[in-house]
This record gives sequence, C-alpha cells and structure tokens, in this order.
Amino acid sequence: MRLFAVVLLCAGCASGVKVTRWAGPPKYNAGAPGPIVLEVTGTDSAVAMMRPYLRTALEKNLQFEVVTERSPGVPVLACDVQRWTETRPAVQTSQPGVVTTDSVEHLTADLVLTRADGEVIRTRYTTSQADFARQRVERNDTLALNNVHDVVKRLVIDFTPVRAPHLLAWDDDTSAADGLAHARAGDFAAAEVAWRKESTAAAHYNLGVLYESRGDSASALAEYALAATLSEDPRYARARDEMKQSAEFATRR
Repeated sequence: MRLFAVVLLCAGCASGVKVTRWAGPPKYNAGAPGPIVLEVTGTDSAVAMMRPYLRTALEKNLQFEVVTERSPGVPVLACDVQRWTETRPAVQTSQPGVVTTDSVEHLTADLVLTRADGEVIRTRYTTSQADFARQRVERNDTLALNNVHDVVKRLVIDFTPVRAPHLLAWDDDTSAADGLAHARAGDFAAAEVAWRKESTAAAHYNLGVLYESRGDSASALAEYALAATLSEDPRYARARDEMKQSAEFATRR
C-alpha cells in the first residue's frame, strides 16, 4: 500500500488543494505489504477464473508479492470458491411453441487469511448473476466472470483503508506571500523556490501542502513537522498529526 495521499482534483486553486487521504483502518487488516501465499481451491472452472484476478488484486491493489511456497512469517490467503447454476422453470414466450429456460449463476468464495503474526481472518463473499434468454448468444462463463469481478472488488474494498477527500488550505500569512502568489497563479515550481527562501512556519506548511498534493507524503510530513517546531499555531501540529495518522492507516497495521 502506498503511503501517500492521492490527488482528487487539480493541485492548485485559490484556497488550497484537494486530496484524498487515508482516513480510517480497513474492515479487515491484512497486515503490512510483503510476500504472501495465495491458494485457491474449489470448482475447477471457478478456480481458473478466480486465481488470476485475486493475484492481480493482491499485487496491484494491496501491494503484496504473491509467492508459491509457504515460509515461516509469510501470510497465507486461502480461497475456496464454488460455482453452480440454478435453473428456473421454462417460460412460454409470445411466439407459439417457443419457451425459454432462465437460470442464475451463483458464486461463493470463502476466504481464510492467516497473517504473518498468526491472526486468522475469515470472511465469505456470495454473489449471483441472472441468465436471461437474450444473453445466451454468449457463453454463460461471462456471468460467472462477472461474479468473480464482484467478489474481488469487494475483497479489495474490505482490505483497503478508508479514504476520504480533504481540503488543504494554503497559509496566507504575509511571511509566505511571495510563494502564495505564484501558487495561486499556478506556478508551483516558483512557489516552491520562494517558500524555500522564506523559511517561516507558514512557508514550510505551504511546502507540506504542495508536496502532499504531489503524493510525496514523507516530504509533506517533514515540512508539517518543521512548521510545528517554528510556531505554536495549532494548525501546524494538526497537519503533522493528521499526516502521521494517514500514513499509519496506509500501512494497514
């Protein structure tokens, strides 16, 4: 999981910048990113569909490295996935002598995550897709694949920290006026140079806002912390503490 905030809108505006911060822990705490073993069992056709999407979710969305062999201290995600079809009664159509048989494609995924610290997390996802006559021009694997996508999407949401939009207002103190004028004009490179020269609490705070808008959480935190040491204004300490908390949520610890 990347530790930085994600830009929500354009970086610059008159009042400040808008970003998305990590704002809360995930529903299920998967632990810090690192190697993880993925084991998928169940209905053969469902396993074949589920395994690559689960692997992609772990590696791309949750920042794990999927490995094949179990080792001490390496978490294991075991998924048992079952797929079955429920057939509905035949229905007479408006065309004489023509009937249709609708069905529902079901999928259940039972996940057991054994974290590196030994904690075990269990959860079940169930989903279904209706199979109507007009869809039968395609293989019904399409419906099963939709179920797989739904389960994996829900898993990623449950194992990802909560994110929320946040407005970071520029500090308009006169000690940071030169850089602020550049920022409001959209010249952030010049704003950065100016704030580096001014070296006041307001300037360092604005540098933190600028770095956070770029996704550089480490530099943003350093600037907020420096601003808090230069001034007792509670805004600076609050910015520092909120940035720390966001980084803590991002690690899923």
